[in-house]
Amino acid sequence: MPEAAWTHEVATAQGRTVLASEIVWMRTREVAVHAVDLDAGVGFADLPDDLNTVLAADVVKKRGAGGEAADLAAWLTGRAAKPPLLGPWL
Repeated sequence: MPEAAWTHEVATAQGRTVLASEIVWMRTREVAVHAVDLDAGVGFADLPDDLNTVLAADVVKKRGAGGEAADLAAWLTGRAAKPPLLGPWL
């Protein structure tokens, strides 16, 4: 794409407006997570560490915005014995 096009706003399938530059991450996330969903021999441990790090941060940000930050923080810092109950998010 021409460099100027990366700053154009586009509508997602969910109706959100995002910059075109976000599409690369959105597609990468979809492909990675759904590759694991297929249960065809690819797990999160098979994905690159850098990808898992960004993916985990993305999930925490989204869950935190949904009111689950305290439960996630407690578990991720070892202050809760069990992970919080979370439904699918993609």
